[in-house]
Amino acid sequence: MSSCCMRVRVVESHKVSPPPNSVSSPTLLPLTFSDAFWIPFSDTQKLFIYNFPSISTSYFINSFLPALKTSLSLSLHHFFPLAGSFTPPAHPTDRPCIRYEDGCFVALTVAEATGDFSHLTDKRRLINATEFHPLVPDLSVDDVTGRTSVLALQFTVFPDCGICFGITYKHVVADGKSISAFLSAWSSICNNRCVLPPNTVLPIIDRSLIPDPPNGFCLDSYLKQIFEPKDEGKKPAAGPSEAKVRGTFVITRSEIEKLRQWVLKRAENENLHLSTFVLTCSLIWVNLIKSEAAVRKPNVDATDVCRFGQVVDCRDRYEFKSIVPSAYFGNCLAYGCLALAKRTELEGEDGFVVAVRAMGNRIKKLDEEGALTEAQSWLADINDLCSTGSVFTVAGSPRLGVYGLEFGWGRPDRVEVVSIDSSSSISIAESADGEGGVEIGLVLGMPQMQAFVSIHEESKYILCRSY
Repeated sequence: MSSCCMRVRVVESHKVSPPPNSVSSPTLLPLTFSDAFWIPFSDTQKLFIYNFPSISTSYFINSFLPALKTSLSLSLHHFFPLAGSFTPPAHPTDRPCIRYEDGCFVALTVAEATGDFSHLTDKRRLINATEFHPLVPDLSVDDVTGRTSVLALQFTVFPDCGICFGITYKHVVADGKSISAFLSAWSSICNNRCVLPPNTVLPIIDRSLIPDPPNGFCLDSYLKQIFEPKDEGKKPAAGPSEAKVRGTFVITRSEIEKLRQWVLKRAENENLHLSTFVLTCSLIWVNLIKSEAAVRKPNVDATDVCRFGQVVDCRDRYEFKSIVPSAYFGNCLAYGCLALAKRTELEGEDGFVVAVRAMGNRIKKLDEEGALTEAQSWLADINDLCSTGSVFTVAGSPRLGVYGLEFGWGRPDRVEVVSIDSSSSISIAESADGEGGVEIGLVLGMPQMQAFVSIHEESKYILCRSY
């Protein structure tokens, strides 16, 4: 593993607002219980990396930046909550909301960097987890009001090499599908000479569309949970800090089909849920558990229960489909889809089938009982799980089309969720080649990452060799 010795300096900073008088001011957008779930969590950061060998900083500023700013302003007219601000509630009786008023803006930064750009684009390499950090912006905080911006953007030019586009946003304002819709609209307007294309899907911003969960659970219930004292005694003792590295792994469409055939042969009498998502996440889950075992500390209980959290988009689920349109802008997710399995079973010969069964059964349960049935326990469960270890969650989806984001200099060569550095999450997206495969991003300590690389390649070979 090598370092690109990158240096980044800010060249220009801009404040981009919707066109004057295009949005009513002030506008208060109340959070739903689905939005409020994300209040305690850190910001989401994504990075899109583009090869562009002939680019220079001056060329980017003169030829691309004007259209980027104008099209961003036009996009914010339709996606105005992204130009707003959020004030974290100081008390459970506070009514959290996204606030938009005249003068609100999105910070857009232009930076220039030096360093080995090929080091950033080569997915075969492991790199230090912190290498991407200077390429994504921070959200601003008003020291007087405590309000926080909900979106920040950064374009970093590597002269004669390429462009990195970094985005940071607060999850309380929108989920991944909504953010992807914004980016798609922005890029479409930018590529259409700053005119809204007639086929652009515009967002539906109406928080009243999101139903409260059953049994009287609502936003107030979430806010009370957020302010409940945490049981510090449950947290595991902190060990020595460990440098983390980032790796990107690809499972091809052919390999996914071979995995599906392997499961069907091993569990031919079972009606299992064998989606690409379940097969991919199950393989990664098993290999993560095995890589943990390879570097396990003596005090880790080999019989404990491991957990894998799946976040599910509810827009197309039966209890939402008739009331929440696909173009809804905000959070419309179920967070409590936790697959559980014993560590010894996941490490065993049929560990992959065990993982597929555990994940698939949880999705089937959502289908049968409804996505919101267990909403009242989501935060409590996650707080408990995060204090026990052996829990993994997913950021992203292979359905978001991240490799289609094109502003005028081609498609991205690499897309990463930078913010998985600070969590036990894996990132998942469609593969860059557009052939139906899946890309997975991981951030682990170097010993476990080395173990994972070996175990992952071996398991793919064993599972796929017969088909």
